[in-house]
This record gives sequence, C-alpha cells and structure tokens, in this order.
Amino acid sequence: MRLLIDSVMVASPGGFQLQLELAKAAARRRPLGAEISLLIGKGGQAMPPIEGLRIIEVARPGAIVGRFRWFNRDLPRVTRAERADVVYSLTGFVTREMLRSAGVVTTVNNMLPFTPKMIALYPFLSKDRMRSLILRRIYSGAVRRADAVVLHSHHALDRLNQAAGDISAKTRVVLTGTPSAIVFDDANIPAHPRGGKPYFFYLSAMERYKNHLALIDGFRLALRESPGVFPDLVIAGMPSDAGHVRAVRSAIRSLAADDRCLYLPSVARNEIPAYLHHAQANYFPSLCETNSVVQAEILGVRGVMACSDMPPMNEIAGEAALLFNPESPRSIADSMRRLAEDEALRRELRRKAALRARSLSWDECGETIWRMAELAAAAFQMRSKGGAA
Repeated sequence: MRLLIDSVMVASPGGFQLQLELAKAAARRRPLGAEISLLIGKGGQAMPPIEGLRIIEVARPGAIVGRFRWFNRDLPRVTRAERADVVYSLTGFVTREMLRSAGVVTTVNNMLPFTPKMIALYPFLSKDRMRSLILRRIYSGAVRRADAVVLHSHHALDRLNQAAGDISAKTRVVLTGTPSAIVFDDANIPAHPRGGKPYFFYLSAMERYKNHLALIDGFRLALRESPGVFPDLVIAGMPSDAGHVRAVRSAIRSLAADDRCLYLPSVARNEIPAYLHHAQANYFPSLCETNSVVQAEILGVRGVMACSDMPPMNEIAGEAALLFNPESPRSIADSMRRLAEDEALRRELRRKAALRARSLSWDECGETIWRMAELAAAAFQMRSKGGAA
C-alpha cells in the first residue's frame, strides 16, 4: 500500500508539531512493504528527515481560489502521479475529485466551528465568524464523504456526530502522545527560567476562546486574597488575534499590581520545556479544543497542570490535573491559591503527569492511521469496480 499524507496547508506551530509526530509515527509503524510520503508546502517550517518517509515539497496554494484548485485539481493529480492508494488529509478537506483518485482518510483538528458559544465571541459580520461558519460546512462535508476518519478526542467525535450525522462506524479515536523531542529526566532538567521566582504559566495561541481574560480575573482575585509570597502569572503565545491581544494587555494594566502579570509574545522553542517544568502550575483555561499539544507537552515534562473541567481538556489530562470551572474567575482563583500553598499537591500532580505521559502513545496513532488506511483502500477498490463504498 502507498499512503500519501497531505499537510500542505498546515502552518501553525501546534499544527506543525502534530503533523511531524503523526508522520513519524506512521512511518515507524508502517506495514511490511508499505510506502509513505508526506506533502508539505514550500516556505514553511523546515521538516527534518524522517526514516522511512519520503518528503515532497510543493508550492503552498493561495487563499480561497488556490485552495479550491489544490483539493479539486492539484492534489488528485499528485495522488495519481505518486500512485497512492490512500490520501490522509490532515487539513480536514475532502472533495469528490480526491475520492476519485484514491481512498481518503481525514481528520478535524478545529472544534471552534462546531461550538456556537465560541463563534459568538466574534462580531457578527467579522472575518473570523464568517471563516468559522465556512469551515463548519467544509469539515462536516469532509467527514461525511471520507472513507475513514481519525480523531484525537472523544469530544471531537461527539461534536462531529451532532453536526454531520453519525460517523462513528468509520471513525477511530486515539489520543496523541507527548512530543518526542522532549527528553526529560532528573539528569537533564533545565535551569529555572526566572531565577527561582515562582510563577504560574499559560502557553497558547492568543485567541479569544483560549480564555485569557477569565484567567487574569481569577489571578486578580487570588492575588488580592493571598498575603505574603504569591506566584506571578506569565502568559506566552503568538499574537495571532490583535484585538484579543489588546484586550489582554489592557486587563494586565488594570491589575492593582500589573508587574505581577507578564505577557511574552514569543518564547524560543528550546526554552518552553523549562517554563513548563518549573511553573508552580501550568494553567490551561481554554473553552474549545480538539486535543491540545500544549497539554501533552506539560505531561511530557512532568509539569504541574491545572485545566478546564470540560472536554477534551479533562479527557487529555486524566487524573494529572487540578480541574476548575474555566468560566468562573472564582474557581480559577481558588485553584491558584490551593496550588500556591500545597506543595504536596504539586508533587502528586507531577507524579501523575509522568504516569499519564507514559499512557499516551504516538505508536498507537501510527497503527490507527494504517488500520483506517486499509479501510479507505478497500472502499476505493469498491468504487473503482462500480460498487457502493
């Protein structure tokens, strides 16, 4: 079997990390005699060589018309030229032309279009709201049309079943592993990034659904109620939504002690493990996810985690996090005070993080991809012979 993974549209740091780990896992677990290639866009983040995987660079399509051409003309043409039996679409797009050229497996890594409460955060006629509604239609059609679907949380399956009809029979859910680049043990723990000064840490893209404002409100309450030494709050992430970044900066300035809360627009990739490991707690108050790479990173470095008590955050964390209501600054503040004061709790959460990290497997992801590729290949053979897939 020949498997072609299409990730030409993947551009975000989290998306690149997911693409890299899934490609390595699929190459590592490929069946005897199987071949695998990865399509990436030129000009993006450099992809390291991966044993058993052929990397093909193509020109990255432009917006709207360029994407339409890619999925309806160019990708099917590449699929035939590569004589691929199956295409795995990491970007969640599936067209009828793709289905005419090979079996198709797809995924959806963006639950925002399926969460009306999150869409409502954006102005009525804004570009972001329109984009979310369009993506909802595209992704719903993709999972209906695809021969097989791989998802990375049960929450994602529940959302898509509601939006696109029951796709459970052709879908497998597998949680992703912790980033393989993190090699972390007692012999190589990096230096404390703030010289030993205690801090809470939140690493995420600067998007409205990431819920930074409620986190800052919770920090304000906790700071007001906690005499003596209390951790600072460090927020880090790419400034992707300029309006949201302005609101976050304004909220920080409104603190009675704004020097206790810091926003870092960028943190070097090699510095992130140290920030995650040494934080008194890593906060993840997001309101909408599919499966967060950041949560997996926290587990991988044995970090202390506090996260939203809602799916999929609680599904990914398992028992390795202190849960709170992300819509309640009071709940966030209570969790902060508890984690600041209870060293035994922090030690226990580190221990549970290590256990949870070991239970998550990229190899299982790779095996799942190949099982679903076999299902898609069989469906394509039926179509080719004129049967019903």
